[in-house]
Amino acid sequence: DYETGQVLYSKNGYSKLYPASTTKAWTAYIVLKNVKDLNKVVEIKDLPVVDGSSMYLKEGESFTVKELWDALLIHSSNDVAMVLAKYVGGSVENFVNMMNKKVKELGCTNTHFTNPHGLHDENHYTTASDLSKIAVYAMKLPFFAEAVKLTKHTIPPTNKMDKERIITSTNQLIC
Repeated sequence: DYETGQVLYSKNGYSKLYPASTTKAWTAYIVLKNVKDLNKVVEIKDLPVVDGSSMYLKEGESFTVKELWDALLIHSSNDVAMVLAKYVGGSVENFVNMMNKKVKELGCTNTHFTNPHGLHDENHYTTASDLSKIAVYAMKLPFFAEAVKLTKHTIPPTNKMDKERIITSTNQLIC
């Protein structure tokens, strides 16, 4: 139950599973809680090379944290997850430590993150029980709750790209 946290039904709720892109919800939460000004500009440096979903960032390109945050949540961009992790944590490793520390504070005892994007790693896991705690906690932030409803967003041209980027969600639950 969203209001009380009471588990109404569970089947394999404590089985460890790989969270994949649901990881990005926690990445977005950690960013939101640690960046006071979402209009801060981030320059892309040391372009991350990551498999999967990408915003196709360019070296030296600049975005606001908010633009990157939208791409993370709406488009599920793995490269953006890496950029935001470095920006907030100083390094991806430090950011992942921040993710793990906060999730333990929530009482999630069967969750461990190794990256901010959710690409497979044997040591990157959670359970349905822990994931529900994470989701309820993140949804308490109104800004987060509104953002996860979005299915499409336009990112304006940048200093390295003269066209808009239209990012769309592939989440079939909301599309």
